[in-house]
Amino acid sequence: MPSSVFITNNPLHVLYSIALIKKGTFGEENLIIWCGSLSLENHFSVTSSIFDYNILDLSHLKLDSYFDMQKNYQTFLNEVANHIQKIDYLVTCFDTHLGFEALRNYYSIHWAKVVILEDGIGNYFRSTMPRLRRQIPKSILNFFMRGYLLNMTKSNLGGNPKIGFICALAPDLVYKHRRSKARVVPIKNEFRTTLDELRVEIPEIYYEADVLISLTPIFSQNRMSENELVAYISKILAHPSISKGSKVIIKPHPREDLGTLVRVIFSNFGNTITVADQGSIEMYLPALQNMIWAGLPSSGFLNSFWLYGPSNKYLVFPLFHMPFSFDVLHALKRLMGPDLEVQPN
Repeated sequence: MPSSVFITNNPLHVLYSIALIKKGTFGEENLIIWCGSLSLENHFSVTSSIFDYNILDLSHLKLDSYFDMQKNYQTFLNEVANHIQKIDYLVTCFDTHLGFEALRNYYSIHWAKVVILEDGIGNYFRSTMPRLRRQIPKSILNFFMRGYLLNMTKSNLGGNPKIGFICALAPDLVYKHRRSKARVVPIKNEFRTTLDELRVEIPEIYYEADVLISLTPIFSQNRMSENELVAYISKILAHPSISKGSKVIIKPHPREDLGTLVRVIFSNFGNTITVADQGSIEMYLPALQNMIWAGLPSSGFLNSFWLYGPSNKYLVFPLFHMPFSFDVLHALKRLMGPDLEVQPN
């Protein structure tokens, strides 16, 4: 019986993994490895249907850090070996993830048996992450410490011509290297079913909202100062489509410093804006229709648009001092067409 292991590090990856399991393409024995920095129960209620699946929570190993990964390397391999005997297909959120690299080497997984998960916007344009100037030193260090080089393809995800499979919500639009022979596996229907079966109670604030402001990790990644964020939010609220008295919520990124964000928003906007939880926005999509989505581009924009059609007004506001990559904006505009309005910087 074929077996598959899934490497995930954000809640949306887990949902995509379950959708792919429902597809049944890669066997019936599956293990989802959670590599996020917080326990998965911080993102999903214990009553959620995701816990019906075989999930190994390794958040305590802090696998996002290269040096923490090296410190916990053998523990990581032992934990996985205790839960699965062989790996026929290795499914990963990214083809340079440290946990993926370790398992691909240890279990001698051929690239033809590597599957790339849907990754939102990143799957639909050429992506290089991390940059080679950062990857090469780590790869050389890894060779001396572990005996193998890390993946150093010029591009990642569909841009890696060695990948065997890519799963996607919009299979016809996936970016692939011109020499790629990867098979693209559609999961849109299975993803919708996964969301329908989640057994998640949607908070009332999502049903009551008129405007949702989407943010990337602002304070945890030092993308804006407190004053810059206040000016940015004020610019969004000044848009003519957003009327005074609108019920506005901010959807913080799962990796955001939530305490700092809540403090800044409350001290500057009081109770006129509500900061929501950090759960995957896809869990709440049924309540977030026929409204305005504004702010920074996210996979949530795409998933809402693809699953529910153009029921929302989507407004992207580039950052004042750090415009988005043109690749990201062009990809998002190509995917959403006239239903996405990009505001002047």
